[in-house]
Amino acid sequence: MVQQDSSVTGDIHIPVVGNSMVPMLIEGDIVTVSPLDTHKLVCGDIIIRWNNEFIVHRVVAVNTYHTYTTGDACYWMDPVHDVGNIIGKVRLITRSGQQADMDQFQWRLINRMIGYTGWLQVKFVWKVQVSGNRENGKNWLHGPSYWMSKRLNSVILFLFEGHWYRYSIQGKQKYDKY
Repeated sequence: MVQQDSSVTGDIHIPVVGNSMVPMLIEGDIVTVSPLDTHKLVCGDIIIRWNNEFIVHRVVAVNTYHTYTTGDACYWMDPVHDVGNIIGKVRLITRSGQQADMDQFQWRLINRMIGYTGWLQVKFVWKVQVSGNRENGKNWLHGPSYWMSKRLNSVILFLFEGHWYRYSIQGKQKYDKY
């Protein structure tokens, strides 16, 4: 369900479904997405793109023609996609009455750090993923790199925005019961 905002900015509000961005986004969060100039994308930005459904993932690398994204809780990087598939950038996250403004300094810093941990993790699995040999191509470093990058995401959120992390844990526990 997408609601078009009546403001001039063209913002859209989209409820989060799924867990590919845990702990940053949990099911039930509402993301406010604004149109953006794709030339201004940087590692760590959270974007929404269209691929037969809305996908909200983090930018881990960008060049003139392509963006490279992954979910914070995903092992593999998303298929490389054209910048034309990008709908906009997440500007605000609303969770349980709390709001996180992605344009504030601390959130830009958090997103950049989480983006770089995602980039490092993707670097370890990139050659295997591109070769298409996912199952037989894993080496001993893939598991630890995935585990470390996901734990770093949680540590970064906890250190800089502890209350947001606590809401993530409470929400995850709520959904884990079902």
